Amino acid sequence: MRSRLAEQGYTTPSVSQIVPMIVGPSADTVIRAENLQRHGFYALPVRPPTVPEGTSRIRFSLTAALTEEEIDQIPL
Repeated sequence: MRSRLAEQGYTTPSVSQIVPMIVGPSADTVIRAENLQRHGFYALPVRPPTVPEGTSRIRFSLTAALTEEEIDQIPL
């Protein structure tokens, strides 16, 4: 998941099972979250004041049960 996000140009500063996709501007993050939701993924934008301005993100919680095929279905 981290490598796929990095290939798409996203910063993913985490080594835990919670992988942030840092989008940047709040409005862009909301649009990306809505797109993920339309595709059936539970995705909520995390925006200021929870995170610093300009670092809005979507957090993915990964489990060992997640397959590569499922990761490939995530519309980034």
